[in-house]
Amino acid sequence: MVSLNEPIVELKDVHYEYPGAKHPVLNGVNLTIRRGDFLAIIGGNGSGKSTVCKTINGLIPHYFAGHYEGEVIVDGKQVKDQAVATLSHHVGYVYQDFQSQLMKLTVLEDVAFSPLNFGYTDYQERAEEALELLEISHLKDKTIWELSGGEKHLTAIAGALALNPTILIVDEPVAQ
Repeated sequence: MVSLNEPIVELKDVHYEYPGAKHPVLNGVNLTIRRGDFLAIIGGNGSGKSTVCKTINGLIPHYFAGHYEGEVIVDGKQVKDQAVATLSHHVGYVYQDFQSQLMKLTVLEDVAFSPLNFGYTDYQERAEEALELLEISHLKDKTIWELSGGEKHLTAIAGALALNPTILIVDEPVAQ
């Protein structure tokens, strides 16, 4: 049985500097998130909120260049040793620019996209469950361009939830 007191995410002395930057955006970050925690990271523009998120889902260090030090552990495993695709099964991520995540014609197709691409045979059911969870099932046959900004945001969140991740990160959760 998994304890709620058990850490699900740990950042240990994490430093990160983007290429060409004069100063690191993360400078010795330490953070422990336990199972069941609901956490908001707040701060001004450029303070490193999105950068912290990208260390948890593995985009840093795997896809973003820059100077990276420290340890990030997700569900007991080092992020640097995990492929981003593997991590995406555990860490659902909705980007700050969530509209760039929407790729299919209809809401249902878009929400089903990730589980379909990962080979889940129940991709349709997963998508419908995510839509139900967010109470947007009524949007499933609408085209993406018919949606309001808030509906698009909820669609992107549903797409992340369709993989049933252990962790859900929503960068700029109150946008739209």
